Amino acid sequence: MPAKKSLQKKKPNVIPLPPASDWRTSDQDEILRRVKRAIDEKHAIHNLHPEHPIFSNFHVASPSGMIYQVEIRDLKDRVFSCTCPDFRINGLNTCKHIESTLIWLKRRHKGEVRAALESGSNRTDLVPAEDTLRMERNFEKLPRSLRQLFDTEGTLLPEIEPATVVEKLRRSGKIRISQDVENFLESRRRAEERIVLRRDYETGVIEGRHPEHVTLVGIERTERDVLGVATLDDAGLVIPAEDDAFFGPTTGFQEIFD
Repeated sequence: MPAKKSLQKKKPNVIPLPPASDWRTSDQDEILRRVKRAIDEKHAIHNLHPEHPIFSNFHVASPSGMIYQVEIRDLKDRVFSCTCPDFRINGLNTCKHIESTLIWLKRRHKGEVRAALESGSNRTDLVPAEDTLRMERNFEKLPRSLRQLFDTEGTLLPEIEPATVVEKLRRSGKIRISQDVENFLESRRRAEERIVLRRDYETGVIEGRHPEHVTLVGIERTERDVLGVATLDDAGLVIPAEDDAFFGPTTGFQEIFD
């Protein structure tokens, strides 16, 4: 009678991480922390555009009920976007919502993910690039009427207003407007508004329209007072007017965001 094979439980994959108390972590450590959270937490994921199984935008719901949007643009070079605060400040170009989406894709579209890693995306994305917009990949495949709005490298011509071109490209249906573009346009709008407010204040100081206790404060401080008790940084995060200090991309900061 053959001996029974001993049943051994399959050991779970253990992600090597430094102790939580160790703040001297590398970028790879921080990425692995987010991968671990993506595995441990159960996120509900829905592809908002099923006609694009991989390079699409995804609705990601955390167990707590918080909902974010993940954008997958390139797998090989790991070009992603997420609307969560952690993604905007950590400098890692990933977060637990992105890692959870990647795990979800590998489980449901294994073959397509493998092909996407080799061939890349067939989509053209419009994305922010410092103080302007640019086309990301497949620019040469666009109609000439759209390409003439950009230089040879796909960067928007300086004489063209970004908000105007976004509407034109959206109507064309040939470009994916990155979810980051809306924040970019809003940031530009706020910057232009601050310039107008600053000029108005400076004129008011010269003309004596502002009370003495206001003019003695100085332009930099009063600019914030004019805008309100709090301002927004470039990422859209609130900075209290009485204290500009804010959390940096430190270990554990993302824990407060679900």
